[in-house]
Amino acid sequence: MDEAITCKQYTGEISDDLWEKIEPLIADAAEYSRGEFTPATTRLQLFQQLQQLWVVTRNEEIAFVWVTEIRQQTARRIVVVYAAAGKMTYGWEFWPHMSQWMRGNNIQEAEVYCRPAMARLLRRRGLKTRYEVLTIDPDGGIE
Repeated sequence: MDEAITCKQYTGEISDDLWEKIEPLIADAAEYSRGEFTPATTRLQLFQQLQQLWVVTRNEEIAFVWVTEIRQQTARRIVVVYAAAGKMTYGWEFWPHMSQWMRGNNIQEAEVYCRPAMARLLRRRGLKTRYEVLTIDPDGGIE
């Protein structure tokens, strides 16, 4: 039997039934975010239509999810992929779909926020480092 793999994008109201299925995946991604987001804040951002949820299913079972946010920078429009969880192989199946969506929304580039280990894996898929983001809290000292 062939696999039936689909991808659907959601924004706005997410049904409780769908949320119950994806919340553990969003929670898994949030563990690595150092408090940047939680499942609750993600659902609120989706409800406010500030972010997009992509759900990949394999034979009607959720295999992979990612959350994106469109941002307008000074000279370019980007989409940030800041949360992803599940079996990444299934997410890559839909890169052509996302590329088409990006072109239709006049988005020049996708940026992925991830840990160094994930960055190494993504470089194998053709992603390149544009810049590194360094952080310091207000009480941190610069020597």
